[in-house]
Amino acid sequence: PGAFEVDDVSYAPDGRTAVVSSNQDDIDRRHLWRVTTAGGAPPVALTPGRGLEWNPAVLADGTSVAFVKADARRPGQPAVISGSGAPRDLAPGAI
Repeated sequence: PGAFEVDDVSYAPDGRTAVVSSNQDDIDRRHLWRVTTAGGAPPVALTPGRGLEWNPAVLADGTSVAFVKADARRPGQPAVISGSGAPRDLAPGAI
């Protein structure tokens, strides 16, 4: 609940969590959040900051997420985040 929008949703293989792209807490940008499908627990920000992240795809391990990211200096490019680690580019030399 709140004053924000959710654009993209990707469910974990076990169906217990989902990763969403939302402008929650940042009306000007989209970031990724992990939410429980049963509700109750607050969303967990996966990618806060000054960039934009969208099109999440939860991978087979249920914790890693592939997505597209961009910022004021870089166009959209594929990235992945594993667990609570930092996002890393999937093909840094491609663009």
